[in-house]
Amino acid sequence: MKKQIKGFLQKFFLIILTFVQSIISIMPITLYAADGTYNAKTYRELIAYLSTPIVEKIIIDEDIDISDYTYILNDVIIDLNGHTLTFNNTNIMFIMSAKNVTFTNTSTNKAYIKSTRPNTRAFMINPTPLHEFNINNINFEGFSILGKGGSIIAYQIPLANSEEAPTINITNST
Repeated sequence: MKKQIKGFLQKFFLIILTFVQSIISIMPITLYAADGTYNAKTYRELIAYLSTPIVEKIIIDEDIDISDYTYILNDVIIDLNGHTLTFNNTNIMFIMSAKNVTFTNTSTNKAYIKSTRPNTRAFMINPTPLHEFNINNINFEGFSILGKGGSIIAYQIPLANSEEAPTINITNST
């Protein structure tokens, strides 16, 4: 009788262990990188990383279509990695409320920020917290720097004095 109970308990324990293992294996698990660098392939991944304070750098791994305002609330480096961010249905692409934001391209392939909608502003800046904004090696399409149509950079509120203006560096970009 004891052997039957012991055998039953062993089988029951093994069944429960297998069940728990199979449930855990199908659950989505988000792992956080130790160095603060994350790779984004989709718009959902991009906005999730942009809203996470521990993310220091986002590397874009595929072209991403964006159809809504995208908020940047934390200091971050976004590496387009030779890919394209295309904005289809919104008139403002990135609304920035972080202190230091960098858009860069470390790939040898060209990287683009594109708009398919007229009068789109690429970056709307809240000047109060922003100290430095860098754009390096990024190509823009569908914008006009001269104000005909959309603009690349716009301020949400007028600046009261030059002390509030952030440092904006644009290098090797067209």
